[in-house]
Order: sequence, then C-alpha cells, then structure tokens
Amino acid sequence: MNAPATNIISAFFSRTSTYIAVFFALVFAVFAYGIYSQPSIDFTTSPDDLLSVRLVPYLCGAFVLSGAGLMLSAFLRSMLTPSWVLAYLTTSLCFGMLFINGFESYQVLDGGHIGLNNLFQVSILLLGMVAVLGLWFDMRMKFRGLAVFNGAVFIAGSLFILWLYGIGEAGPRELVPALRSYWLPWHVMANFIGYGAFMVAAGGGVLELWRRRADEKQIKTHVPTVEECRNMSLSAVKFGFPIFTLAVILGSLWAYDSWGGYWSWDPKETWALIVWLSYAGYLHASYTTLSRGKVMPIWAISGFFITLFCYLGVNMFLNGLHSYGQLS
Repeated sequence: MNAPATNIISAFFSRTSTYIAVFFALVFAVFAYGIYSQPSIDFTTSPDDLLSVRLVPYLCGAFVLSGAGLMLSAFLRSMLTPSWVLAYLTTSLCFGMLFINGFESYQVLDGGHIGLNNLFQVSILLLGMVAVLGLWFDMRMKFRGLAVFNGAVFIAGSLFILWLYGIGEAGPRELVPALRSYWLPWHVMANFIGYGAFMVAAGGGVLELWRRRADEKQIKTHVPTVEECRNMSLSAVKFGFPIFTLAVILGSLWAYDSWGGYWSWDPKETWALIVWLSYAGYLHASYTTLSRGKVMPIWAISGFFITLFCYLGVNMFLNGLHSYGQLS
C-alpha cells in the first residue's frame, strides 16, 4: 500500500468515534448478511450448514494473518497499517459471527438462547474480546506496543478454535436446565470482558519486563517506556476488574436462582474467586512501593495464567456444577 493511501487510512481511524461507528456498522452488516443468507433453519439443520460454522476456518485464517502481520510490524519497529486494518476488520467479522451464532442458536434449539454455552462458542467470544480491547487500548493510549502480544494471542486462539472445530465441537448445543435462564447473557458477557482486559494487561506486563531488560543491558528498543507499559497494564485491570466483579455477583445471583444457594465452592466458582483476589491484590499493590519494581509486571503475567486456567483448565479437567463447559 502506498504512503498516501496509508496516511488516509491512518487518519480515518485516528478518532475513537470513527473506530466505534465503523466497527458497529461492520458487525451489523455481517449479522444482516447472516440472517439474509439463511432465513429458514430449524432443529433439523446440520451444524455444518450453519453460516457461523462454515465461516470458522476463514475467521481463524484472517486472525492468523493479522496476528502475523502485527507481530511483524512490532519487529520492524513500525505499525504496518494494512496489518492493523486487517486485525480491525477481522475483529468486526468475529463479533458479527457471534451475533449470527446467537441468531442460529435461537432458531435451531428449543427454547432459544444466545449461543454462549459451550467451549467453542465462548472461545470465539474471548478471542474477539482480546482483539477489540487490545486494539482499542493501542489506539486510545497511542501505545502501539501490544502488537506482538496481540498477534501471539490471535494465532494461539485461532489454532485452538480450529482444533475445537476439527473435533466436532462447533455449532449450537442443547442447553442444560441450569443454563435456561435470563442471567446467561449478562453473566457470560461480563465475565469475558473481564477475561479480555486481564489478558491485555498481561501483554503490558510482558512488554514492561522486556523494556526493563533492555534498559539494564543498555540495548536500544522500540518498546514503550517502563512507565507506559505499567500504565497500560494498570489501565486494563482498572477497566476489567469492576466488570469481572459484576460477573461474579451475577453468577452468585444465578446460582441462587438455579441451585438455591449463592455459593457452593464449585471448582469454577473457586477459581473465579482466585482470579478476583489476584487482581484485587494487584490493584492494591499499585498504590504501594511494589508498583515501582518488577513485582507488578510479574503479577500481571501470573494473573493471565490464573485466568487462563479458570477459563480452560476448570472447564476441561475439573468436574463440578459447571461441567457443561467440558468437551463432549
């Protein structure tokens, strides 16, 4: 892409309002196409015939390409506009597919639901959350340093989704009785907004350690300053923690509605509490002398692995009241 065209695109996406407006316009366009292209689907429709399933390889391929481009732009010490725009368009496609998936699930399954009740569906949601929050923080804070981390997450997340797709986990599933509730969309969305923000914070932690090492070795680097990286992580946690707290509260209300108790120390609930305590401690430490050392970036990265286990490990390896998240 030549320089004038690159400058025009960069200027077009330089304002937050433009970013948000175009994002929602693209999401709506994808969703509208999904409804228009398959007006008659029912319980007998094969998952392989659903648009949200047929588009999965293309979505993952686009995420891999945009992720590789973002990582390349980081190593080349410049933000390659085509890679950034591809990541932006792919993220819009991802959220459009999530809406299509909700429409299909509501049409196909008895009782209807929004299509966020198995590991395949929420993995696409999490990848989309990491993408949109990572790109938003990059643009809003003029950080431009998360590219390498976002790119790695795009590639790893896409390969995991493709694996789930390959073993037959794609498509809607029947709801277990506990999930037939109006709490479902609010709890899940709040939960994964928090997860996405925590993973973005880990990216800032990785870059802060990278920058510290470069400063110690007196190596030139294009990574932002230690302070900028720390502010990046802290801003992401400050954004995600209240929303994740809301998710825990909503989950407790849902548990009471479904099982008659607010808390049962189920593995998922226990690990959600561990995640919450981890980031509550992180925020508290940010107001102490610990905020000036290496503890904070290590804490942010550790929180990423705790969050990852809460999201994947509990669902795949531990039994409990939330075992409906396991692979079939």
